Amino acid sequence: MLALTRVFKPQVMRIAATFAIILAFIGKLGAVIQTIPAPVIGGISIVLFGMIAAIGVRTVVENQVDFAATRNLLIAAVILALGIGGAVFKLGANFQLSGMALGAIFGIILNLILPKEDVAIISEEQGKFNE
Repeated sequence: MLALTRVFKPQVMRIAATFAIILAFIGKLGAVIQTIPAPVIGGISIVLFGMIAAIGVRTVVENQVDFAATRNLLIAAVILALGIGGAVFKLGANFQLSGMALGAIFGIILNLILPKEDVAIISEEQGKFNE
């Protein structure tokens, strides 16, 4: 919603979050929302998740992420494959991660452990550097 409204003030976000939490406890509002037909909710979901994806792509473009770098390409590939591919990570009977949460966590981990710069490999046969 921030990208759509262009309202980035923390006070406005706090008020909106508090208002949404209060509305969640009103049972009659929940009943009204349940009367919305499933195809309408489906259309809203498509637009919502499409906007999230488009804003993510816009963020990548604006920050000039270089996908020619193997590191960046690998991180993006893992995030997309885990997030969209339906992977599920189960830990015990009560805890599981799936979808974009799993992709995001793996992306953060890869971002921390993969080297920031391309590593040059010395070829003993050629006596020169290969990238």
